[in-house]
Amino acid sequence: MSPLGPAAWIFLQIFSSWKSAACSEEGIIGGKEVKPHSSPWMVSLQSSGKHVCGGVLIKDQWVLTAAHCESEFGQCTAVEAVLGAHSLQKDRDAERLGVQECIKSRTFNKNTRADDIMLIKLKKKVKAKGKKIRGVEVKIEDRDLCNCYYNSNPVITQDMLCAGNKKAKADACWGDSGGPLICKKLLVGVVSGGHGCGDPKKPGVYTRLSDRHLSWIKTIIKKRSNITAPLTDV
Repeated sequence: MSPLGPAAWIFLQIFSSWKSAACSEEGIIGGKEVKPHSSPWMVSLQSSGKHVCGGVLIKDQWVLTAAHCESEFGQCTAVEAVLGAHSLQKDRDAERLGVQECIKSRTFNKNTRADDIMLIKLKKKVKAKGKKIRGVEVKIEDRDLCNCYYNSNPVITQDMLCAGNKKAKADACWGDSGGPLICKKLLVGVVSGGHGCGDPKKPGVYTRLSDRHLSWIKTIIKKRSNITAPLTDV
């Protein structure tokens, strides 16, 4: 793959409650607001009414997000999934759904961020659509180059992607974890982390949704769709 590969879009929520002294703006860097309600699959995962992580609705009762978000939730079942509002400042039409369970990939490693994905089963099926989001075009970086940028800390493996935009300084930022990376209308990755915000030599790091991950997702959803008891083993 060339140093600058296929273009992709990150779709991430921008909410006024997001603050970070290290960021030049809240949430996504270099983004533009997209057409209202054009991305109905966007989810805001909130704890005590505050946005914690993003997510993407992959089925009417299932949200995909980053596994490391669980440590920020406190208690998983106390989290709310908010959907259906273009802006959470004007969220009269938003749908708020409780979380039944959080299911991390059992191969997730919090130190290396390997397999940083998690499924969230909602208590009810989703009805509402829409979200206020910003979209930004990024390009997939060569994996070897990305490992040079990060000095292999973390090691960018085959199950990860690096993406950024050197000219526009476009990137994900704090609060964007769990948001989707979209390429040609396909979900190809989940925001995992990075170093700082908008640094062209520290592009964003994403979990690449490989066939292995997709198989795990399908298996969990099939097993858990009609079960209400908490999951004890995956």
